[in-house]
Amino acid sequence: MAETSEARVAVSSYLAKHFPGATVSDHFAFDPSVHWWRVTTDDVLLQVSIEFLRDHSAAQIGDTLDQWHVADALKAAAPERLVLVTDDGPREKPWPRESR
Repeated sequence: MAETSEARVAVSSYLAKHFPGATVSDHFAFDPSVHWWRVTTDDVLLQVSIEFLRDHSAAQIGDTLDQWHVADALKAAAPERLVLVTDDGPREKPWPRESR
């Protein structure tokens, strides 16, 4: 189990690795069950469930996101869609109005 701050750093590092030169920002939003990341140069949005962040060590997070090809899913996401990562894996879903 990762501390939430260590887990957030692991996700941010994963995104920085796969989106070089991009600005990666993270924040909590209106839904306390997920944490958000935005990659501004590619205008992609990632949600990661708090459960996923708590259930995986910081070292496991990068490896799991790599195994699940989350960066590829983000790059392939249709406009106005985001990728949500939970313990069940990644899935694409519509952007909520509040994040636009």
